[in-house]
Amino acid sequence: MTLVRIALGGNATGLVVDQGANRAIQSCSFTDDEAITSYANYYRQFDYVLKAVESSAPGLVHSGEALVALNPRSAFNAEWMRRYELNDGMFVRLTAAPRPCSFVVAGRHAGPFATPDNVRVLNALVPQLQRALRTQHAVAELRDRVASGNHPADSFSAPAMTVFRDMTIGHTNAAAESLLRCSADILVRSGHVLLPFPSADAELRRAVSQATRESGPRTAETLTVPRDALSRPLVVHVLPSTNLHRQQAVVIVVDPDNHREPPKKLLRQLFSLTDAEAEVTLRIARGLTLAAVADELSLSLATVKTHLQHVYQKTDTHRQGELVRLLLSLMP
Repeated sequence: MTLVRIALGGNATGLVVDQGANRAIQSCSFTDDEAITSYANYYRQFDYVLKAVESSAPGLVHSGEALVALNPRSAFNAEWMRRYELNDGMFVRLTAAPRPCSFVVAGRHAGPFATPDNVRVLNALVPQLQRALRTQHAVAELRDRVASGNHPADSFSAPAMTVFRDMTIGHTNAAAESLLRCSADILVRSGHVLLPFPSADAELRRAVSQATRESGPRTAETLTVPRDALSRPLVVHVLPSTNLHRQQAVVIVVDPDNHREPPKKLLRQLFSLTDAEAEVTLRIARGLTLAAVADELSLSLATVKTHLQHVYQKTDTHRQGELVRLLLSLMP
């Protein structure tokens, strides 16, 4: 903050977080302790300048001169901004809801503070500040996970992630991390999740918006994501979070071409199957015919049929369709 203040020629720089009725100074470079104390104890509730910034679009640089002019006769301007020579500068909202964070560089110049050079520097700085805040949020979330146990997204074996209302990613389970690293069907740009097809991307944004709305019912939705002609579309479930922040939704990605089967060890444990019976069961679940199973396992067709009869008895099923449905129900 100090380097930025010196580079832009300001008296003060800082990050200010909107916390509802109040604002908190998260990081600051300002040598006048009295000004910081009086703001924190009293004047922050009258800060109409930051109120205007917090209601604007993220990333948009505002001139302090224009913002002060919104209410120049206010006590906040006369008693605090002018007193500490902070009645000009540049302001920008860095993050969206739930807690807008704004960057402030303020001071007093002989001429306008928001010169073309200063605006150019701040525009270049904004993405770096936003990236730093996302990193800080991720570290805080990891710390919370360590303290409270597993994240809800980790309970899914399919790729699952939490997504904020502005489409930034919160937490990803291991399967989602792998998907996002190598998939061309679901992309991440500057920390935001997006889909390569505009219509599908708009549908995803709408679903996340419905799942994270502040008022009214928060609904779950399912959509499909087109892929190449050789692959079936991905199925994406968007669910309202239950024990997470209201501004987050849980997004689960299911690949119909990726057959999730229970581990052989689990089948043996649950149904007391032998190793051979478990091998036959898994291949039946993959859609192989009995002849194909026999060929793949180098067994006779009669032996495969015997194994399958034992599987039916141990799993209390009677047909291949029932057995497959049972196996699918075992996986979360």
